[in-house]
Amino acid sequence: MTKKLLLPFLLLAFLFVSCEKEGTLLPEPEPEIAERTVLVYIMGQNSLSGFIQADVDEMKQAVAAGALGDNNRLILYIDDYKKPRLLRLKRSPSGEAVCDTISRYNEQTSVDADQMRSIFTETFKKFPADSYGLILWSHGDGWLPDESRSKKVITRWIGTDDGNSGPKMEIPELVSVLKQFPKFEFIFFDACFMQSIEVIYELRNYTKYVIGSPTETPGPGAPYQYMIAPLFEKECNIEKLINDYFSYYTDGRAVTNDEWPYGCAISAIKCENLDALVDFTKSIITAHTDYLNNPNITDIQKYDQRSLCRYYDLNGFIKSVASEEEYLQWKSLLEECAPAAFQKSSPKCYSAYIGREFKVDLTQYSGISTYIMQPKDSYASLNSYYKWLEWYTVSGWNQTTY
Repeated sequence: MTKKLLLPFLLLAFLFVSCEKEGTLLPEPEPEIAERTVLVYIMGQNSLSGFIQADVDEMKQAVAAGALGDNNRLILYIDDYKKPRLLRLKRSPSGEAVCDTISRYNEQTSVDADQMRSIFTETFKKFPADSYGLILWSHGDGWLPDESRSKKVITRWIGTDDGNSGPKMEIPELVSVLKQFPKFEFIFFDACFMQSIEVIYELRNYTKYVIGSPTETPGPGAPYQYMIAPLFEKECNIEKLINDYFSYYTDGRAVTNDEWPYGCAISAIKCENLDALVDFTKSIITAHTDYLNNPNITDIQKYDQRSLCRYYDLNGFIKSVASEEEYLQWKSLLEECAPAAFQKSSPKCYSAYIGREFKVDLTQYSGISTYIMQPKDSYASLNSYYKWLEWYTVSGWNQTTY
């Protein structure tokens, strides 16, 4: 998640009392079944730790405004440079946001699959519901492997623990946790680069919607004061969530101190409609393998401003490969997964890798990124890891010469 230094949130500091001031642990919470329990899993023992309290305050602002309704639960797991803890935000009878401490833990690795599984189990046992939502908050780098396990390279995953160079959670590890719990209404990534077709496909069986950014996430992160309410509607109001997130960064509300005068890119994907898109993507790729063995990527939108680009726009990629007839049919299938109302981007987005904005071609923008295999030595290791992903096979990339 790209973060820039922001001035203190002085007003919020007066309005809300930090959860850290809560005293004794509470007894077991009420056992009744909620309509929805949402877990915000914050892996913040890294350079983003300074942003946690601001986001908690935004959530409290939403809770105080009645965003949870009468029978919903908002649970936060926070792992930063203090001891990890499990918290519940709720609205008091007087209309104030209250933060209850449910559990405290000894130092633990929040990106460890067993540890995540334990927190999920405790949360959903103590706060059972008819449906569940998940917000994953941290650094992120899409489908890429955590190469720091073998050498010190910043690459991919969701979540970073014990500093920016500490352990990370790879997507297959996340899947190993998700498969043990009921299907989520949504998984929202408040992290960079997570809205890639490779990640979405890996998660398709475990959530109805995947929400995130195909590029770097703005410094202030998600505007939770606007997001909480639509996530707790009986049918998640995805269109409102996307609009509120996007407008926060484009109508001037985010520019409170001139530290973030930039735009953003955000999208949501309906996983239930993926199969038809995947099948037709495979037919296009397998029909054009000769071209893809040495593709021309010059005009395809890049979301990754590093020297080795890992993330191109999926729509731009298919348009560059397919015939006009193939593309139009494919585009109609894409719109069933990602309707126009679920895809928003400003004409420019900020990249910390280059320290400035880059242009976004809105005629290409699909809100979904993809990796494009290339016959260059510099891409050899990425190409090799890519073959371990489900997308490599189901999309037809395995029919190329890579």
